Amino acid sequence: MQFGPYTLTERLAVGGMAEVFRAVQRGDQGFERVVAIKRILPDLADDEAFINMFVDEAKISVQLSHPNIAQVFDLGCIDGAYYIAMEFVEGRDLRSIQRRYGDGRALPVDITCHIALKILEALDHAHRAEAPGLGHLGIIHRDVSPHNLLLSFDGEVKVIDFGLARAAGRAVRTRAGVVKGKTPYLSAEQARGQEIDHRSDLFSMGTCMYEWLSGTRLFLRKTETDTILAVRRAEVAPLAGKVAAVPKALSQVVHRALEANPDHRYQSAREMHDALEAFVFRSGNVVTQAQIADWLADLFPAETQSHNAALQHDEWSDFEDTQVTEMTFWDTEELSRPVIPGLEGDR
Repeated sequence: MQFGPYTLTERLAVGGMAEVFRAVQRGDQGFERVVAIKRILPDLADDEAFINMFVDEAKISVQLSHPNIAQVFDLGCIDGAYYIAMEFVEGRDLRSIQRRYGDGRALPVDITCHIALKILEALDHAHRAEAPGLGHLGIIHRDVSPHNLLLSFDGEVKVIDFGLARAAGRAVRTRAGVVKGKTPYLSAEQARGQEIDHRSDLFSMGTCMYEWLSGTRLFLRKTETDTILAVRRAEVAPLAGKVAAVPKALSQVVHRALEANPDHRYQSAREMHDALEAFVFRSGNVVTQAQIADWLADLFPAETQSHNAALQHDEWSDFEDTQVTEMTFWDTEELSRPVIPGLEGDR
């Protein structure tokens, strides 16, 4: 299906705010790349406050460039449908990985630490991001949860949907009860309805790490209300005592991130990263990207095999193209600057 300059080849997911497609973007002289298109659902397109919030957040997200953040290439509106075009990550999100590995089964300590370090590097970059003429951007992810944390079949760690949770929150108020599933990963201050800063993301990171290391859900309860109350209280059973394989030093890193009072947490993603990295080096729990890829291949053998076969085909095709056309690049400045049809004057 054609959608402006994009050919939508597969619908990957649909949620309360948007639907996501695998798509192909084509350029001159046969150049093409696979992207992910996140398209806002039609019944939200008429909510002016939501659309403004979505566009504002996306304009900020497009400023981020980091190897552990899925890059936003473009945003716009085609036939009344607002969309974001972003880097397509061939892999699985952490919730899918946990399910395949086995609910109730803890992820390996070294794998968990590697993933967490890369996510913290992404958060540190976003929290400190500045832009010419704008200064400090004040980016907060607001939704650090397994659904937004991806592992590629090449072993890369990617964080998606920076800043879009605020727009999703507007969607919740507009369409009560539709956007669900993320409340167990709120920070204590989010659950209390208080103002938040970048330290909110660290609490959510602590929740993810606790669950990966224990194989249990930390704050999830039978009802949404009980889940929110559990997050507000932030009562956490000692991780080291719960899981014998988790060293006390690692447990301390996780528990500090889960402090109910932000002033008692790590004060930056960099500080948490450095504390975790120190544990990793002291304990020898070091893994490489290649080892992450091998581990994921064991979990998803058919999917990984298909991915590798596609890569080999693409590499040969690209080689043939370079012999004919030498080298063709997209205009990187064009890709890095969001274009909103009808809003060009904002640039």
